[in-house]
Amino acid sequence: MRRVWYAPLAALAALALYGLAAVVLGLVPVNADFRPEQGGVPVFLRTNGTHVDIVLPTRTRQWDFAAEFGPADFPRLGQALPWIAFGWGDREFLLQTPTWADVRPGVALRAVLGLGEGAVHVEYIDDPGDFAVIGTRLSPAQYLALVMGLRGQLGRGTQGRVQRIAHAGYGVTDAFYVGKGRYLPWVTCNEWVRRLIARAGVRTAVWAPFEPALLFHARRVASD
Repeated sequence: MRRVWYAPLAALAALALYGLAAVVLGLVPVNADFRPEQGGVPVFLRTNGTHVDIVLPTRTRQWDFAAEFGPADFPRLGQALPWIAFGWGDREFLLQTPTWADVRPGVALRAVLGLGEGAVHVEYIDDPGDFAVIGTRLSPAQYLALVMGLRGQLGRGTQGRVQRIAHAGYGVTDAFYVGKGRYLPWVTCNEWVRRLIARAGVRTAVWAPFEPALLFHARRVASD
């Protein structure tokens, strides 16, 4: 009979340790000396209350995302909007869950167990201010590092082109693409964002499986 209690107790202990690690490591900064670049390239973190996206200018001197995510992939949009947002996650979960009301337990469980492939959600937006965002500014070198890191997370075909997933999207301004990696408890959608901005030299948490750690450090370095 004792063994009956071991499994649930072990699971509870693991969840408690996971939560504790998320809080502690979420408070500890990397790139603590980062400061916004005056007149630099504006970038934003956008949140829906749980999931964080990176929002970047569609076109800068460093990169033109419209050349890679062109009108053919967004036929109902017509032309690229000024800003573009990127988020990552389990492919099946992203495709089948446009809102939290659409969450299906089986799909969520497969995602947490790392049984599915990764996907990148790309959305053109007109104004970051229409959403809940926190912004900062990067130097050209930091911004290019962020762009190259992000592009490296996209699966590519034989000719090096991004691979659009056959899905209608959530609306007229977004699409899904093959992404690298698998969603895991220690590599969540928010941790994906954290890794990208950390490698670009931006202040962020040591580990951020959840949204609060990302936003906490983003507020510390926010710029107007």
